[in-house]
Amino acid sequence: MGQITTLARSLVSFGLSIRDVNKLIRTAKAGGVTAEEKAEMQSLLTSSEFQTKFSAKSREALTKFLGSVQVVNPAPVNPTPPANTTPTSPVKPVRSLVPATLSQVADAAVLPAKFKTDVEALAGELTGKPGLTDADKANRVMEFFQAYASKFKSLTYSESDAKKKTIAEAFGRVLESTGFNGVVTADGDKDGVKAGVEMLLGDDPEAYTVKANHNPWTTTYWPMAGNNGDVNGSASTNLWATGGALEKFDQFLKAKGKPTGALSFERQASLNWMLERSDIMKGKVRYNDAQKTGHYIPDSNLSEKDAERTTGVDFNGNGKIDADVAWDFLDGHGQFGTDGKMDGSMSVGWWGSCDKVALAGNLFKEPKKDVTLNGVTFTAQDIKGLLTVIADSQSTQTKWAGERYDAEYDVVKLKNGTTLQGRIETSFELWQPGMRRNKDRVEISSGFPAELTIRTASGELKTLKAEELATINREDKRDDAGLFHNTIKDWLKTGMPAVMDKDSGDHVWNYNFWKCEDKETTTKPSWAAEKLVGINGPAGDGKITYVEREVELGGTGTKERYQYWVEEKNGKIVNSGWGANSTNPDFLWGPAREAPFTGRNERNPFVDPALVKELYLKSIEE
Repeated sequence: MGQITTLARSLVSFGLSIRDVNKLIRTAKAGGVTAEEKAEMQSLLTSSEFQTKFSAKSREALTKFLGSVQVVNPAPVNPTPPANTTPTSPVKPVRSLVPATLSQVADAAVLPAKFKTDVEALAGELTGKPGLTDADKANRVMEFFQAYASKFKSLTYSESDAKKKTIAEAFGRVLESTGFNGVVTADGDKDGVKAGVEMLLGDDPEAYTVKANHNPWTTTYWPMAGNNGDVNGSASTNLWATGGALEKFDQFLKAKGKPTGALSFERQASLNWMLERSDIMKGKVRYNDAQKTGHYIPDSNLSEKDAERTTGVDFNGNGKIDADVAWDFLDGHGQFGTDGKMDGSMSVGWWGSCDKVALAGNLFKEPKKDVTLNGVTFTAQDIKGLLTVIADSQSTQTKWAGERYDAEYDVVKLKNGTTLQGRIETSFELWQPGMRRNKDRVEISSGFPAELTIRTASGELKTLKAEELATINREDKRDDAGLFHNTIKDWLKTGMPAVMDKDSGDHVWNYNFWKCEDKETTTKPSWAAEKLVGINGPAGDGKITYVEREVELGGTGTKERYQYWVEEKNGKIVNSGWGANSTNPDFLWGPAREAPFTGRNERNPFVDPALVKELYLKSIEE
């Protein structure tokens, strides 16, 4: 097998993206493709073994290339055998050399030793045949290694990350001792990990990889909202559910002779805080009732026309929740406030405890077993719910980077002294000469559009001429890419996973993450704008690096992909910006130390961290 097909099979072992196929095609164009190589690559496209390895775009691109490629006939190796020599036996395909005993291995820990024994026994057939070039030998040992790498992945699929790393590093030492230097032991991406070890661990050998010391778990975001006044909920997805984690915890407290109330606390209306908002309550605030705030909302869609039943708030103060009570608690943009009308609505189905789930996944090992204590049985999911409830109280040190996008109003000041607040509906470039930035608020005093339309907080639409404007102040959705670039790497190097709101919409979806891979280039890619304008204005004369980053989220293996550039001077980032079609995270945060299981839990005072610890430790017992 030649260099091209070996490269193809190596890439296919880990999945072929359009970028990988382009690399393959460039290599082929540089050296030509033999008939054998073309046939082998065509077999990759049609073989059932590799059907799931190609992305749609990569399959299309490779099919098109193979349909147009011209076959070259390589010069024969040693066409005239030396006199008085016995013809050598033909070079065997690498696949035929892989011992059948490899399929019988059941313990990944023995793979390194077996690989060493097999390589030494097969050295003559693998790389010892006359006529094999150094490149041929390198490709053959790479293909041989791939068989063992695939076996490693299948055997360690459910193992801990620490065990995978230990065996992979042992395998890496064997690779060096068996002459695989320069093939699978090189550290081309300069991340401190040899290529062979990265392949075994499922990392990209061409990307700079940083990982925490464990992959955090995740679960449902435990939504606050029910449906049409539902108070029973689902035990596996609602903390306030009948038969769920908090009802069981009350039973657990009762069995221990302790005061109960975890479920009733959770079922108090989350929106009772509106009772102390003077604008919403028309000056008739009820501070005592406002303190009765839990984590339950009766409906996923709040309606001013049916205010009490959808919010769970007793606005009229008669001691019960009434049907069809109209109340003004939303402004003209669907946010909490007033606009003199009672026809607004707001979707709150996404409200829940995703931030606390993400935190719990970082702080605690994943509960695996159901646990029965004091006659009460908690499922592993129940225990994840309880860990979610206590997570905030256990993260006594929290780090933060970036500014949350809060969908605050745009503010337009006119030269006549008038100030308007609302949503600007005209597009314009936020960066302008003389702009001023205060965290994620940007103010410009030049570069206005000829006409600007704004819908005010009361819903009124106004159109203004550029000459009427003094300043525009807007919240910027695009945080500093340079901060994102450095922070994620620095945090993961400490070994602790962290949390991100993965995009900058006005909603918040917190996800824990534990790994990132960066591919960097100084050559401008197609996704970069012709003129680079970043958080500090147009790029200057510093070093520009373009980055494609993959961030792996906890539990699911889902990856978020970002494209951005950074400008450096004297080793420091001085400017940065995002690819036009790339999303950007809103903010990053995470715990700085492990949970102590002590103290009071303000999230739900009836859920004592010390008692949760009893259940937790039993749920993670081996």
